[in-house]
Amino acid sequence: MKKSPWIIISLFLFIACEDEKAAEDEAPAPAIEYSNPKRATWTDGNAKASYEWSADGKSVNVIDPDTKELLVRREYNDYGYKTLQVEKYSWGQTDSSVMTYDIWKPLSENRYSHNGDGQYELQYTDVYEWNGLKVKVNNNTWGLLNEKEFDEAGREIFAKYYKFNGDPNYELTSEYDTNYQFRPLKVTRANYEDPSTLGSSYTLEETIWINKSATKTSYSDNGSGGLLGESFITVNEFDEWLTYIYKSNNVVQQSVTITYKSDRFKPYYTQ
Repeated sequence: MKKSPWIIISLFLFIACEDEKAAEDEAPAPAIEYSNPKRATWTDGNAKASYEWSADGKSVNVIDPDTKELLVRREYNDYGYKTLQVEKYSWGQTDSSVMTYDIWKPLSENRYSHNGDGQYELQYTDVYEWNGLKVKVNNNTWGLLNEKEFDEAGREIFAKYYKFNGDPNYELTSEYDTNYQFRPLKVTRANYEDPSTLGSSYTLEETIWINKSATKTSYSDNGSGGLLGESFITVNEFDEWLTYIYKSNNVVQQSVTITYKSDRFKPYYTQ
């Protein structure tokens, strides 16, 4: 019996649609583009800082706009992750950190301290050992510091911290609104009651978002549930802070305002 050409065409279209659906199911998730900002100003009450960027946009001097004193010098990689920080303290000490990255993943950090005769002495080295989106951070003096895990967008979702004797100390688990770039919702903590036993978890931070505003409630880290304070935050379209007000016992402890330059660092992508 000869098949109708319409049956053949319908069968062909059905198979083609199934192949297309299978290809969609097998296709990797689209890459997500992110970019880091460049600050212009920062204020917290009487404390102020202005950011004077180099012509290539990869280094900045952080200046007190009133005294013109250099506070911090920073250098960045192409994607806006810090590779050098030199800090000058009011009592005359100068410290510096040198960091290396694989785009957004830190690989190492060397911390130096000025010894008073024009030379810097190495204080410690942190090395980051990555396995996909999980990392172990080891210090050359204290050994294993922490283990962390990140999601596909580069947000920290889990961290386990260790004491200097190598025993586990506590764990943090973080939740986010994944419809946005960086909107934390909740952080829970669990302490190790002894080196082998993890105690029950409790809420450390909880954040409620309404449009581009957030209220973050912070609780005591000893598990008592005691209220530490509240933070009131506004963000821009990239979820970067514009204002931050922290209250404890209903008294304002911090009131920060941040502005940014219009140009940003080179975009990078996560899976």
